Formats: sequence, structure tokens, C-alpha cells
Amino acid sequence: MKNLSSILFLLVLIFALSGCNTTQGIGHLNPEYSDYKITNVAIYVDNTGDSARMIEQGVVESLNGKGIQAVGVRNYAQFSKSHEDFVEKVWGLGVEEVLAMSLSDSTGSTTVGYQSFGSVNVYGNQANITSMTTPMNALSRAIRIDAKLYNVEGDIVWAGEAKREASGLAFVGDGSMANNAVSAVMEALESSQIIQ
Repeated sequence: MKNLSSILFLLVLIFALSGCNTTQGIGHLNPEYSDYKITNVAIYVDNTGDSARMIEQGVVESLNGKGIQAVGVRNYAQFSKSHEDFVEKVWGLGVEEVLAMSLSDSTGSTTVGYQSFGSVNVYGNQANITSMTTPMNALSRAIRIDAKLYNVEGDIVWAGEAKREASGLAFVGDGSMANNAVSAVMEALESSQIIQ
């Protein structure tokens, strides 16, 4: 019986660590700009926190790896006096486009089972029973990015959406979620053939 209890505990632990994961990126190119290609772009993720910073950095690195000049501008937003001041600073960098991304990040927890531990001590005709039950929780997390690419005239050249949903302790950390969200953003850009 102790062996069965150990096996059950390991199965629940494995279930809690692993989980279901999906990543998806979809993009739509403005028909008026059907041949447009990104050349020199500022990347801005409109959110605070480590995930936003990692996503901005990851998109910059991915685009630079494809030969596209890209620069992150989160620090300009933090230290600008107003929205107009921020926009002026970004265009002052000499970029041709701005990829603005709005990030939403949600986390949840679900009880998937219980692990019970106990013991029974018998002394003659008396028994002492102790037990403890611990809930086994599964974590889930979802990141959604709504993105728009603006040119210097202020026109929306491209719009896209990237989603990352994961469950299990091994996949819901900031690093894992950010890396997969970057992949989804790149998938959305590539699907529109705005980058190659």
C-alpha cells in the first residue's frame, strides 16, 4: 500500500509540473501597404514587470537576428514627461516604424487532487489515528499581446495578436512564458510576410 501511495504522489507531482501549452501568433497587413517590410523599428511593450521587459528584449533580439534594425524604447516611456514627449523621443531615434504592443498577463490556480498522509497506532484496545490532507494545485498562466505597427506618418501598417497559454509549474515562469510569447509575436509578423 505504501508503494501505491508513493506512485500516486509522483503521478500528481508530475501532473502539477507538466501541463498543456499553446502558442499562437496571427497578423494582418493593411491592404494599402501590401508590400511593406519592416526596416528600422522601435519596439515598445506597454506594461511593467519582468515579462514585459523580457518580451521587448526578445523581440528586439529576434528582429536584429533577421537583419532588421530594432531598438527597445521602454526606458524612454518611463522617463518621458508626457505621451507627446515620449513619441517625440522615439521618432527622434531615426526609426521608420514603431511596433507598439499591449500586454495582458493572467495567472490562475486549480485544485486537481489531494494527497493524504496518515498513521494509525494501536495499543491494546485503543487506537490513535492522525492524518493530514494537502491540496495539489495546478497553475495556469495566459499572456495575450495585441500589437500594432505604425509608420512615421502615423498609419497602422500591420496589426497582430499573439497568445501564450500554459499550465504546470515547469511552463508558467516568466522566462518560459516570455520566450514563447516572443515566438508568437515573430510568428504573427512572419505570417503577414512583413518580415522574412
